[in-house]
Amino acid sequence: MKLFDFLILMLCLTGASCTRTVVINNPEIMATNSRSIEIERIEISNSGVIFYMDAYNAPGDWVRIDSKTYLEGNVTGKQYMLIRSEGFELDKQINMPESGNVPFKLFFEPLDKKDTAVEFIEGHGSGAFIISGIQLKEKDVNGKIMCRINGTVVDRPQSSRLMLMPWDSDGRVFPWLSVPIHDGQFDYTFYVDAEEAYTLTFYDEYSRGAWREISFFAENGVITFKIHAMQQWEDNEISTEAPLTLLSLQFKENINQLALEYDFSAISDEMEKLMDDNRYFSAEYNQLMEDLTKAASDEERNNLFNVRNELQRSGRAFTQEAKNLNEKQAKLVSEIYLRLLDSIKQNPSLPTYFELVSLVQEVRQMRDYEPLYAPDSAPFYAVYKEIFKNRYPDHPYTWRMELSISGNAIKEGGKYIDFTAHDASGKAFVLSDQIAGKVALIDLWASWCGPCRSKSISMIPIYEKYKDKGFTVVGVAREKSVADMVRAAKQDGYPWLTLVELNDQEKIWQKYGIGNAGGSTFLVDKSGTILAVNPTAEQVIAILEN
Repeated sequence: MKLFDFLILMLCLTGASCTRTVVINNPEIMATNSRSIEIERIEISNSGVIFYMDAYNAPGDWVRIDSKTYLEGNVTGKQYMLIRSEGFELDKQINMPESGNVPFKLFFEPLDKKDTAVEFIEGHGSGAFIISGIQLKEKDVNGKIMCRINGTVVDRPQSSRLMLMPWDSDGRVFPWLSVPIHDGQFDYTFYVDAEEAYTLTFYDEYSRGAWREISFFAENGVITFKIHAMQQWEDNEISTEAPLTLLSLQFKENINQLALEYDFSAISDEMEKLMDDNRYFSAEYNQLMEDLTKAASDEERNNLFNVRNELQRSGRAFTQEAKNLNEKQAKLVSEIYLRLLDSIKQNPSLPTYFELVSLVQEVRQMRDYEPLYAPDSAPFYAVYKEIFKNRYPDHPYTWRMELSISGNAIKEGGKYIDFTAHDASGKAFVLSDQIAGKVALIDLWASWCGPCRSKSISMIPIYEKYKDKGFTVVGVAREKSVADMVRAAKQDGYPWLTLVELNDQEKIWQKYGIGNAGGSTFLVDKSGTILAVNPTAEQVIAILEN
């Protein structure tokens, strides 16, 4: 031991002041009411607490932080006041630069050692930033998989962070991880319980509603990226020695090569000619689209959209010539999917299991939005049961497949799926208890889904008219916070029981096969049989009258 280190040790042992700094990178939090400010690191010592933070907003827009900001201890309830800021002027609207990001530090009073977590409360005014359940200890990573991602962002000075989350998570409700970008570089380490596919997405692209994500496997090791804007998505690069990501990249290359074997250009040319000659869509469909342009209300537009979807599903939206071309294209699409399925079957691995789950989701979406081209889903489920179900019984993809199978049964004539959800106070309600012996509308909606709320509002007069005749409604909102549900339900005036699904914890949307949607409605009879999926108000009235 060096003399200097020995002297320091002796000073500490004899009771002299010896400050030890605890560093917590990317601290765990329970909830936040805004993604405009985020905590990148916390340093705790006897002399105080330093929060290394980032402010985010669109370039030119502002962020303001109150000088009365404080931390509140989870055990003691003590308030630890903000002492000063570095890199961010308090009580002032700070406009964001071109990067949309300002890194800064906040210095707080020393913490009581009994507090293991704190609440970050930005002042006392309405709209204050609140970050709840900030854990003041390093994550317990025993037994977890450590994945480090780093890389370069090419020609994106306006991008200041990446969204990191499991593949197929919905960023509107899932508490995604924020990966800061500084000077075009990022470096981030995270821990997971299972090896599975994750995605990186530019936050600024996602917030504008148009984005492309890059996927990889979260696994032990380092994965390096070179990421471009959405328009240059094909130029993205991944380099790694991590085996699952390498295998996944190789399989995707095989998929690309297979797709090149098929030429859709002749069919596309014929379709384009039919459209130019106004011989692709039927007269009924053309009239509907004309009515849509004249629709005077959201309710009328939503009803017409439902009719449009039904015309497409039934094939009545197309002329006979168009139907013939669609059938040709559908056969080619089905052939491609079956060849992909055969390749998955011949090469079972975790990456090909991921591809199987991806294909099942694509087929499900095609069935909902492009039913003419949707292959039969039965062969995909058969491969799952034959090969992967027993091979990976405890993997997240297995419960995804089980949810997909159950969601596939959610259709007219099928049975509703029971679930438990909570009200604003946290009280649990079982759906079957609330609708037993009644005709019921299960209303899955979200405060951020405009069409969902319009549909829910249209059901209020129906509920009031029929509630004493054996009809009821149970609403469930898909949210990040209870407050969002409460605010929207009060504004819209829902008179029925309204529950909340926080961060997809109960997987209700996945169970009902609408994992990528804001919501939908399901009308069920007294025996639990589904009478209609996403019916209009007029359709609900007609069914109730009958």
